[in-house]
Amino acid sequence: MVRRLKRHVRLQDGSPKFVEREPVQALGVTLPAEEAALQQAVSEEAANLDLLADKAIRADRESIRLVATILRKRAASSLTALRKTVAQRKENIGQTIGEVEVRRDHLRALRRGEAIPEEAQARLELDLYRSYLSTMQRTGRELRRLKDEVEGLDQLEQLILDCGAAPEAKLVTLESWLKTIHSGHPDEKVIVFSEYADTVESIVTHLEMHGYSSQVVQLTGDTGNRKERTKALLRFASAESRILVATDVAGEGLNLQEHCHHLIHFELPWNPNRMEQRNGRIDRYGQKKAPVIAFLYAKESYEGEVMKRLVLKIEAQMRRLGSVGDVLGQIQVDSIERLLSRPAPDMHRAIEDAEAQIDSELNRASDPRIREQLGEANEDKVELDRATAAVLAEKEHGVALDVFLRRAVMAAGGSVETRDNALYVVTPAIWRSHVVLERYDGLLPPGSFRPGDESAAVDVLHEEHPLLEAAVRWVRSTRFRKDDDHRLACVVVPQLAEQDLIATFLVTLQDGTAAKLERFEAVRVSHDLQASRAPAADEEASRVTFPGNVASGQLSALFDPWWQEARLLAESEARRRAMNWKTELVALRGLEAEFQKPEIERWDRATKEAILREHLHKEQQPLLFGEAPQLPPAIRRRLDEHRKRVDIQRTILDHRVKFEEPLVEPLGVLLRVPTSLVGEGL
Repeated sequence: MVRRLKRHVRLQDGSPKFVEREPVQALGVTLPAEEAALQQAVSEEAANLDLLADKAIRADRESIRLVATILRKRAASSLTALRKTVAQRKENIGQTIGEVEVRRDHLRALRRGEAIPEEAQARLELDLYRSYLSTMQRTGRELRRLKDEVEGLDQLEQLILDCGAAPEAKLVTLESWLKTIHSGHPDEKVIVFSEYADTVESIVTHLEMHGYSSQVVQLTGDTGNRKERTKALLRFASAESRILVATDVAGEGLNLQEHCHHLIHFELPWNPNRMEQRNGRIDRYGQKKAPVIAFLYAKESYEGEVMKRLVLKIEAQMRRLGSVGDVLGQIQVDSIERLLSRPAPDMHRAIEDAEAQIDSELNRASDPRIREQLGEANEDKVELDRATAAVLAEKEHGVALDVFLRRAVMAAGGSVETRDNALYVVTPAIWRSHVVLERYDGLLPPGSFRPGDESAAVDVLHEEHPLLEAAVRWVRSTRFRKDDDHRLACVVVPQLAEQDLIATFLVTLQDGTAAKLERFEAVRVSHDLQASRAPAADEEASRVTFPGNVASGQLSALFDPWWQEARLLAESEARRRAMNWKTELVALRGLEAEFQKPEIERWDRATKEAILREHLHKEQQPLLFGEAPQLPPAIRRRLDEHRKRVDIQRTILDHRVKFEEPLVEPLGVLLRVPTSLVGEGL
């Protein structure tokens, strides 16, 4: 199968036929103290309902959980939506309390032999298999629970009142975003989506009062029949209207791309598919401008921070794969809703855990075969050429790992000998562990092999070698000691024409598996503030030392006017090199992945065949209507476990080519003084 995406379709002049939407904008809203307190109270009340659901009978469990979910979602929407929910819930509870109290009176009357209404008597007689006492206790507990819930709702009502009459923070942020757009483009049209009609009404009221009078169109399920909704859309298309505020009634089946290319979600739906359905109103065939999509979220709130991460990660995944269905079609919506509904006593830790679960869900949904099916003609050859060039660049300009290892081993009290281009290392005692050996005999430098013995298992030094990782850990642990006087040092250098300095840095890269790679980077800067672009020469110069000393006054005269600026230039150059290193590693590991993917596929096929082999030779019974035979549960379980192992291997392979931004840490500065200037009057 070869599949084409919108980005592949070109016009005759080679330009794209479809416009690509802008990256989604996350608009964080800082809640004032009163609104933050209200959100915290809602979270606690919803958590109490979840605990109650765990203890409730099965028939009531899902209903109570649904009440908690609705409370969370409407609180995240708007004060208006929450206020109406609290009022409605109190009214419903009041009616229920009345019914429970009547039922309790009927139970007592029945016990005394008094007459009660026939309908009530029939209903009570259905429960005769239960004892009177347990029924009374259950009724009493229900009354206490309902009254406790009323107290919690009373507190929420008071907190809503405490928020005052001022517009809520989300409305102010929305207004600011809209006016920023219209300040430069007054005629631009914008769609504002919300899940709740109550919130839509509050948005319309606020915008009408703050500069958008008679320019806002409202579209909800209460708008009327289809004909009236069509009239509302026609008003939005007219020159007088600039904003459409709608619920999800406008999220499906409506083509709005001809009228606008701006859309904002006032609150995010917990189902990512619904958000993409909304986005599809403007991001579709016929759109002439790049769609601009934004969403509001409450900063420093569990629901807001988790939803922000979910949306941005889905967006990144879709951009990588190029297809909405490849991502959203595989996501388990119920797992996302459970994630958003759980209590978060330690919010920051809970957000980190939620982010890890989101990554797991998205990785599970990612099919590594998709890239092979996209049909991007020359991409493989281009990527292969880039990877090959990166490998050559690493050999020419990379850090000499064997040199670094030798220096670290000697400094830590070990020993190193070189024989026949191989290292014989006695590991420093403080480095040794169950993975770091006492000795390494015949450790080859990076990229080496034993001539005539290519098939032998040899130990070649690489960036993730346990011995090298131990050396890096030791260097990191010792470089900031209080007795370390080498953070700023000077050295006298013969044959040096002019004074210069060498700033040293530790560059750290972390891949998607959380594995870290580190390298030493030295950058030389001349006295006329020119940063060197020769990493190998700079690293070599940083290792050469000569005897001699320079008076502090002379050092100040030579370096004070320019060394701080030079250090900043050196850091900028180190960051450039770090980005190059990241690019090279991505290309190198991409090349490795191309070799390893077929191996994983072969292992996958061979294992499946081995599991099914005992069934392959059995004579199959005739199948009705072409039905496939049902495998035994044990075989299905083994196949499922194998599939999970394969998915893990593919995920690891995918994560190894994803790196975070490089971390560049300054180690020290070496001031270099020519021998000819030592002792001279300046």
